[in-house]
Amino acid sequence: MFRLHRYKCNVENVLSGQMNNITESHFIRSIPTVCMCISNLLSEIIIVRDGFLSLPTWFSRDFIDDVISSVCV
Repeated sequence: MFRLHRYKCNVENVLSGQMNNITESHFIRSIPTVCMCISNLLSEIIIVRDGFLSLPTWFSRDFIDDVISSVCV
């Protein structure tokens, strides 16, 4: 009942399996935009670091690691 009231849904949502979608959308709405942007940036930098995405050769591995450290602070 607490979840139903907190997430403004009904028993039909729970029984139909939509509860996860409702809680996920509530969670996403509660995160500040700047945090979402930083997490997306960090995700892309990690993809570059791991070699799944490439940048011009003047971006060294050390530079990418420094950027990751700066974003995480």
